[in-house]
Amino acid sequence: DNSVALHARRTDRDYPNRLSVGTVFFDNNNREDRVTLIGRWRYSGLLRLEGQVGYADITHDQLSVRDFSGYTWRAGGVWDTTGKVRVNFAAYRDIRLYEDIATSYIVAKGVNITPLYAITAKVNLQADLLWERRDFRGNPGFAAGFNLNDREDIYRQARIALTYQPWRFVDLSVAFETGDRSSNVVVNSISVNSFDYQACSATPKISW
Repeated sequence: DNSVALHARRTDRDYPNRLSVGTVFFDNNNREDRVTLIGRWRYSGLLRLEGQVGYADITHDQLSVRDFSGYTWRAGGVWDTTGKVRVNFAAYRDIRLYEDIATSYIVAKGVNITPLYAITAKVNLQADLLWERRDFRGNPGFAAGFNLNDREDIYRQARIALTYQPWRFVDLSVAFETGDRSSNVVVNSISVNSFDYQACSATPKISW
């Protein structure tokens, strides 16, 4: 169960249509390079630790203010507290592309905890707790004649779901989710409560 791996990836994104803001025309073509070192360690029969550290570099063909380079990381694990209870946990820093008039990417820092209780062999109760800070960066607004402030959000979410699996490829679930997002841009602050019922979810699997 113990392992170390090095991953390298290059992604080229080409968008056929140019964008325009006023009299300024530009495109979103970019290249993303990532190098990530990943490690997994079985600390004990009940606890498995996982971690990764990497470097990401994103460059655009135009408007270099949108470029990003920096480190990313993730640390967490899986704790089987008993035969029926499992807890997944993680803390992380990552980047995500997010393209609009004021943003090119998001730097996300967060903590996620997901406990699961196997009530029976076919019935699971699972919760999901998330706290995340999102910094919206790579603002090209000034280059297009705008002066827009960088946006920062704090996102909190809690979800609980009860799942019944009568057959191997069929899940029946009911879930409740609540969360809120606070932002330094007032119009982006929201609160959300939702109730979901998934009557049938089939996930085909092929094994050999």
